[in-house]
Amino acid sequence: MNIALDIEKNMKRAFWDILHSDFTAQPPKYDHFISLVNEVKERLIQIRPRYKKIIDDVLDAGFLKQRLEH
Repeated sequence: MNIALDIEKNMKRAFWDILHSDFTAQPPKYDHFISLVNEVKERLIQIRPRYKKIIDDVLDAGFLKQRLEH
């Protein structure tokens, strides 16, 4: 067996397990998810800086967190 593939598989599973436990907690936790949204947003802005305003509007982490908590 390839150890690198096993490590990758375990890391991916841990990632999804954390998100699942955050979403199913009482009350649900959204910090990791919001952090991921911000990371995706920053990467999109790096790729397409011309569209920063649009990306900021669409991926508004503050608004998203507010909606998730209500």
